[in-house]
Amino acid sequence: MPFNLSITPPELELLIPPDKTITQAYNITNNSDSAVTLKATIEPWQADGTTGAVRYLTANEVNHVLDFSTFNADIQLGVPFTIPAHQKRQIVLKIKSLPNTVGDSYQTLFLTQLDNYSLDNSGTGAIGRIGSHILVSISPAQNINYQAQINQFHTTPIIKDIFFSSITLKGLIENKSKFYFKTDGQITITKGGQVFKQLTLSPLNVAADQSRQILCQTDKNISPCSLTPPFWPGIYNATLTLNPELHTAPTTITFFVFPYLLTLLIGLLFILGFIIGKIKKQKPPQHTTS
Repeated sequence: MPFNLSITPPELELLIPPDKTITQAYNITNNSDSAVTLKATIEPWQADGTTGAVRYLTANEVNHVLDFSTFNADIQLGVPFTIPAHQKRQIVLKIKSLPNTVGDSYQTLFLTQLDNYSLDNSGTGAIGRIGSHILVSISPAQNINYQAQINQFHTTPIIKDIFFSSITLKGLIENKSKFYFKTDGQITITKGGQVFKQLTLSPLNVAADQSRQILCQTDKNISPCSLTPPFWPGIYNATLTLNPELHTAPTTITFFVFPYLLTLLIGLLFILGFIIGKIKKQKPPQHTTS
């Protein structure tokens, strides 16, 4: 049986006060030619490393600050239900924050497609699953005091040539607060006091007490922050500036671009010409006889 599901929204971000219940509608579409049996579950996770990966938690690791249930009469969490071919179902998820709680909670709403010939509530016989991340900040105040820190802002490679070296700018944004935020900001590259290039950071989520590598965004593409040659030789400054709401000072680094390969090639040609000249001078004259 093919796996061909879609879910909207693909991610949900919420800021709610303690002891509050909200609802969120999810549209689940079966794009296949046959009916599918699904099971909806909620699985908590935490950030794993600095690249945006997540690790799903065991029951003993979960800090229980949210309650989840469904508003639907015919769809319950953990109970299989069916969507006919090329049809859509809506799940209305109820999310309740517990009283006297402050901080973040990260979950995923998973829709697991089950094998119709081996249905059971343990999840065996799963064909595939699709999910939507849920990031919830619980705070009695609507204006959160975020605190970020810029770490390890640097460029690669060490040797930067005017023609042959793309320059990559790397760094980590550390979240020193209890609530997730996005890496809103920009990198401004200047030379001789004039703006050479501006790069826009991709607004990636940084989980509470975690760090995230910076990436840049061009139109809808997310990629490493980089500059492509050619460059004028000289000294450049790169300044990483974040959204003022993140309460961190800009960080500036300096790098140098030089025509290394061109200089090396000219040097090699000079040495080769010098050697050839020496050989010609040392060659004995040829005598002719009459």
